Amino acid sequence: MTYPEIRTFSRDYIEGTHHPIPLKEYLDKAGFNYDETTGTISTLPNPGSK
Repeated sequence: MTYPEIRTFSRDYIEGTHHPIPLKEYLDKAGFNYDETTGTISTLPNPGSK
């Protein structure tokens, strides 16, 4: 009913505690910087097109 990647994400990050959600990776793709040591989020000054 959905893309296989959605199932994989759901299995790995929602249904169990297999892996922590890779916030830094996903926020970077959205144009944000996530500082894992402080837990703060800021906008990237020059986000790329990825």
